[in-house]
Amino acid sequence: PVVTRQPSNSTIDPTKIRRSLIELKDRCNELHPGTCSLERIGRTFEGRKLFVLKIAKNKSPDSSKKTAVWLDAGIHAREWVSPATALYIADQLINVGLPASLSNANQSSLTVIEAAEIVERHEIMMLILYNPDGYEYSRLRNRMWRKNREVNGMRRYCRGVDLNRNYGYRWAAALAAAASRAPTISAGRPPFRPLKRAPYGDTWSPESRDC
Repeated sequence: PVVTRQPSNSTIDPTKIRRSLIELKDRCNELHPGTCSLERIGRTFEGRKLFVLKIAKNKSPDSSKKTAVWLDAGIHAREWVSPATALYIADQLINVGLPASLSNANQSSLTVIEAAEIVERHEIMMLILYNPDGYEYSRLRNRMWRKNREVNGMRRYCRGVDLNRNYGYRWAAALAAAASRAPTISAGRPPFRPLKRAPYGDTWSPESRDC
């Protein structure tokens, strides 16, 4: 049987992830006021809040011409390095890319040039922890848990949805259809079933729903 255990030292507590996001947002706005925001886009099945970190430098009438970049991490609960990597990327964009500029970055390392170019030319939206319910369950109960924790009417051992198989494009095709009731890679009910539209308008997430 699965038993409760102490959280692994290899993971970051979800509360610390949120605290890190707040610190990064504040640091960002110290460097360039009004550049960063932390926006709530919904709640998970178990009621945890979902936040997106938005980095948009040099807002102007021309800012609509910037390419939007979306990055999410932690969609599979057991892939613990994913949210930590996304936090590192956010840290580099804010603490390395924002202080630099394309005009003086040429005097710096390749990393500085790349980070400066990304924040100068793109609007970045980052969902650092996509599946906090599953992430926490993998830390405390079942190290190999992959899905979210939605109660989907199936047998107990099949609880949860593999969120990256719940998007609308070719939902339940091929392997996903054959394994739609498998305990590890369930595609869940029809696509986007556990969501409502998020405040971003066209920003969608199978795990983003207002409860």
